[in-house]
Amino acid sequence: MKELAEKGIGIEMCPTSNLQTGAVKVWTSYPLPLYMQAGLPVSVHTDNRSVSGTTLTAELQKVYTAWPDETMLQRLIQNAFDTAFLS
Repeated sequence: MKELAEKGIGIEMCPTSNLQTGAVKVWTSYPLPLYMQAGLPVSVHTDNRSVSGTTLTAELQKVYTAWPDETMLQRLIQNAFDTAFLS
């Protein structure tokens, strides 16, 4: 994690998909806060919206419900912009 943080490599997390596929067994063990505390540029995404039946708004609402921290939410959104391959 240290190397990823130092290199600014973005970590795209898709909560609904991660739970549906079993990559994470239960929401309470979702590693998003751990990754953010390690300084990783984490952002929240939807993966396949039609398969997962979710939207970006719904994903962000789930995160905010679990961790009601506006600064964290703002950081997640900023990280998405910062790590997008935009000029």
